[in-house]
Amino acid sequence: VEVLEGQEMTRFSTLRLRDAGDIVVVRDFSGLQKFLAYALQNRLSYTPLGLGSNMILQKRSHHVYVRLDFPWDTKDLDTPRE
Repeated sequence: VEVLEGQEMTRFSTLRLRDAGDIVVVRDFSGLQKFLAYALQNRLSYTPLGLGSNMILQKRSHHVYVRLDFPWDTKDLDTPRE
């Protein structure tokens, strides 16, 4: 897991809007589990990036954006996990 604070978000926006935000880059499933546990414990709001949604990113959002940087299948989201 890598935390990038105050990052330029242009490359994550389909409309190439010039915004900045904090990004958590998750590189494996174990890292995702750890991040989600941390976010839940600390009441941290987050928004996933790169899941096919065309989002308008908020300027200096009060939550973090999460980027999954590992191969995964949408079927992995069908079943609740710990």
